[in-house]
Amino acid sequence: MIHFLCFSLGAYTLGYYWIPYTISEFGNIDSPFNQMLGILFSLIIVPHFLILILVSNFLQKIITHQRLSIIAYPLIALIITLIEHFTPTQFPTYLAHPFGHLAPYISLAPIFGTIIFSFISFWLILTLTLKPVSRKNRVISVGAFSLFIICNYQNPLTPLAFPKEPTKQLSIRMVQANVGNFLKLSSKEGDFNSISEVITRYQNMSMDQTIIPDLIIWPETAYPKTLFSKYLQENKTSIPELFKEIIDHQKADLFIGGYDYDKLDDTSTFETEYNAAFLFKHSDQDLPRFDKVYHKIILLAFGETLPFGVFNTYLGRYVTNISYFKKGNQHTLFETKKNSFFISSICYEILQPQFTRKYLNAVEHEPHFIINLTNDSWYGISSEPYQHLFLAKWRAFEFKIPIIRMTNTGLSSILYPDGSESKRSKLGSVENLDQTFAFTDRVPTIYQRYGYLPFFIFWLLIAAITALINYRKEKPSQSKS
Repeated sequence: MIHFLCFSLGAYTLGYYWIPYTISEFGNIDSPFNQMLGILFSLIIVPHFLILILVSNFLQKIITHQRLSIIAYPLIALIITLIEHFTPTQFPTYLAHPFGHLAPYISLAPIFGTIIFSFISFWLILTLTLKPVSRKNRVISVGAFSLFIICNYQNPLTPLAFPKEPTKQLSIRMVQANVGNFLKLSSKEGDFNSISEVITRYQNMSMDQTIIPDLIIWPETAYPKTLFSKYLQENKTSIPELFKEIIDHQKADLFIGGYDYDKLDDTSTFETEYNAAFLFKHSDQDLPRFDKVYHKIILLAFGETLPFGVFNTYLGRYVTNISYFKKGNQHTLFETKKNSFFISSICYEILQPQFTRKYLNAVEHEPHFIINLTNDSWYGISSEPYQHLFLAKWRAFEFKIPIIRMTNTGLSSILYPDGSESKRSKLGSVENLDQTFAFTDRVPTIYQRYGYLPFFIFWLLIAAITALINYRKEKPSQSKS
């Protein structure tokens, strides 16, 4: 337990030091209480390690178990990996993630996902650090790890899903308005001057004629006024004049983050709105119109909801400094005027591999790219935007799909499937990121089609080889006795 506490405190101090700032911004809790809460949060940053402590005695028994001992180390590594990947967490960080620095030489990512990278690392660590471990078991794990690295180098990832296929192009404008938290909250609460300042900033930046874009993108919850998509579905051209002006002026589609009413209800603020992404489309033959909306599905605990299920309705009467968004339930496929398809994720949704896989498999057409709308202003000038961006790259690796990362305060960029990036915006800057975005048609990766099944087949093969080698080692000694 002491080791766990030291590790968690170290991870908090060096990697998640931005948590107190976020607590202060979100909950209006000042120092030293935000620092104290930050230390408490360090206990749940890596919750799977706490679970490992609870099952550590069981894992130790595997090593001495008569039948399981011959596959003890790959089996323990498997259990640890499954605990790591299936323990719920909002900001999932895996032992696999540092392998992202080797991109494009991680060619097994589209086949197995992150799970195989974690497993092979845990297996190696166990055999090199635990005592006593036979020399043969160390040789097996080191050999497997070396072969694993070689396999990843054999077929490097590429920036395009199919490099030999004809490329499609989209001219995009990413509007990073850098709206601060005070201005954002006051505009959401209806302050006229704040609303006017936010809208004017987005309007001027969107209508700048440096390029002629096909698609203009605003970040998460950029538009401060709440829309009502159910009404817009019935009256598609009855969109705000601001959007009409921008779309007509630039002859571009407009994709924005905003708020969407579930129903018009003045008597309650509990789960009456969605955190949403809207697509408004340009047409040469018709007026600008509303097209589709996506409602955020994975809500941020203690910021957008509470993690207490049916008790949230009761607790919401007393815990008032939370948005209490309604959870979305639809996987929306968007299509631009140039017939390119994309899906959207909002904020930390992009960090969840199984969520992204489910979304990709739920839509009727393979999307060409993902647009991830986010607002990292709550974390200040810290390491969080860099961590968020780096972890998001793994979805590009796993699914061989480009990701347009659109943020309010930075870092905005396009993440390609080989680990490369477009030009990256600066943190805390007001700027348009204008890009000519190239991509190709794509098909599902093996990981997208089959999930963890290939990994479990791989593990069975590893377990069989390990068992065979260890069995041959033990058999002569048994016959002598």
